[in-house]
Amino acid sequence: MSHPRLPDFLLLGAPKCGTSALHATLARHPQLFLSDLKEPKFFLTDGPPPTSGGGPGDVPTWGEHVWRRDEYEALFAASPPGALCGESTVFYLYDRHAQRRIRALVPEARLVAVLRDPVERAHSTGHTFAAPAWNPRRTSSPPWTASPSGSPPGGRTSGTTPPRAATASSSSACSRCAPASRCC
Repeated sequence: MSHPRLPDFLLLGAPKCGTSALHATLARHPQLFLSDLKEPKFFLTDGPPPTSGGGPGDVPTWGEHVWRRDEYEALFAASPPGALCGESTVFYLYDRHAQRRIRALVPEARLVAVLRDPVERAHSTGHTFAAPAWNPRRTSSPPWTASPSGSPPGGRTSGTTPPRAATASSSSACSRCAPASRCC
């Protein structure tokens, strides 16, 4: 009979910082075992997941929330002997209650924080939440998406505000916080 496994390390960070890419890369390493479920969110609550509130990406993930300890341990049950186990839940970075739960249950676990330039992260988040998958009323690219000529296709759409870094007229203002080469 195998012993229940808990993670040896946790990937945490902020959304849109590369945790998914790092999780996928580490999962291919022969001496590591990462949970198939990328964000089990086990340490976020002491009981069932929330049923209301949160942001636009939260509701679809509530069904993935693993909150029973035996179900959490089952995520690592298939790990080969000697492999280090890990999981990725970005929200552990800034949730103090989750950090206390981690320290209480797996005090020796290593925490790997994945961070990103805040301007780049905000720009990436804007594009993600403007995509049709997040906004069913949108059927095309966001209005601030530049065409190959560098100008917004068809001009700005009434009632929308582009991110500061996405328009040519704002590139000088943006360069105060990021090099112009990183602005759209």
